Amino acid sequence: MKKFIVLLTSLLIAAGTWAADYTAVAQQVFKKNGQRSYTGAFDQTKYIKMMKKEVLSAGTLYTTPGNMAMHYSQPAGDYLVINDKQFVMQTGGKKTNHNIQKGSPLLTLRNTLLNCMHGNIQAIADENNGTVSYTQEGGRHVFSIATQNKTPRGYSKVVLKYQATSLNLEEMVLEEVNGNYTVYKLSQLKDGAIDAARFTVK
Repeated sequence: MKKFIVLLTSLLIAAGTWAADYTAVAQQVFKKNGQRSYTGAFDQTKYIKMMKKEVLSAGTLYTTPGNMAMHYSQPAGDYLVINDKQFVMQTGGKKTNHNIQKGSPLLTLRNTLLNCMHGNIQAIADENNGTVSYTQEGGRHVFSIATQNKTPRGYSKVVLKYQATSLNLEEMVLEEVNGNYTVYKLSQLKDGAIDAARFTVK
């Protein structure tokens, strides 16, 4: 009985340490990225479950607090733009201006993307009624947020991988409710002012 109590106590202490470590690392990530303006290259791979197909894309990422833009070089002309009033995507020459009014699933998706870019792990979990797990993997801090989303346009899981030293976001995995998922790999991240025109759609 005494051995069991000692073992149980050890497990509880370990669990408490893990929680503290996760919280501390999440705070460090947000401190580094929360108010950051940066650009970088991205490679995107979308896995389509039903077709057993991969779709490859690439381009340049721009983000500031409250804004995000992905301008594609492959396929050229496609883009995604988020600002305080818009969530606009252009795919194959067709532009879609998404509804981001309060209560819209697209507002949740918009906020999730912005919080991913700026390292607000807790906000992602809160926005999606999700739970966070944390591990270290190959010199990276890895956060997995499992959500309760049931809407077709929502994410069922978000995985974010930050380089352990720089705390730069290196990889983002967005899993959809329908089983499709998209992997974004970021590189060549640079801090600095960004022209507001990058986040404007006419």
